[in-house]
Amino acid sequence: MTENKNVWQELLSQKAEVVAGIAGSGQDKAKLRELAESLGRELELEARYQGFLSEAERLTAERQRKAVQNSEENEGAKADTEWTFASLEKGERARVACRAYLARQKERGKSYTKTGRIYYRNGDGVVLGVTFSSDNGGTWFLNLKKNQFQEAVLMCQSGPRSVTAIHLPREFVEKYGKHFSEDKKGQVKFNFLRDGNKWLLDVLQPIGKLDVTKYADPKELVCTRTTQYV
Repeated sequence: MTENKNVWQELLSQKAEVVAGIAGSGQDKAKLRELAESLGRELELEARYQGFLSEAERLTAERQRKAVQNSEENEGAKADTEWTFASLEKGERARVACRAYLARQKERGKSYTKTGRIYYRNGDGVVLGVTFSSDNGGTWFLNLKKNQFQEAVLMCQSGPRSVTAIHLPREFVEKYGKHFSEDKKGQVKFNFLRDGNKWLLDVLQPIGKLDVTKYADPKELVCTRTTQYV
């Protein structure tokens, strides 16, 4: 490599001599032609050399970008396998679960328009309230604002990074809505518990516990903190 570098420096030195020779060739056309041909070859080599350098710089920069990208992806993947719902703040838990749910629905060909912090309108114009609850020892407590939703998507934590989505359709909400408990702030309360493989929604008497297992998505939703929904 050092020898090649010395050759290149010698070529540049000769180029300078050729340029000086052209300037001093006067009317000697033969000499001028010879020097011009030599300069042309030297300029061609220099252009090719600069092109190689530019290509080398692009290749090096590309490899550096890929190395950084791979490092970031590896760090992201590592972080995404280490977190649990318990390690997140309350608001972040809900956001992670909601993004995962909407991403799955998008894969299923269903789109939504956001109308509020946790409220979405589907393609049929129906407004869904989408909320999340951690597992509280086999019970789950969820809230939605009264009169702000027509259907309820209630995501109950079922594993360290997974949830079961229970989608109560409009007809269910209309039929049993008056039996849902409410607080003084106008929040509708959804209290769930599990009995074996059954999901039960506890509403006011005289109804009591309703089996809503058929509204639970049988495919558990595994969440990732990198999931985005557009």
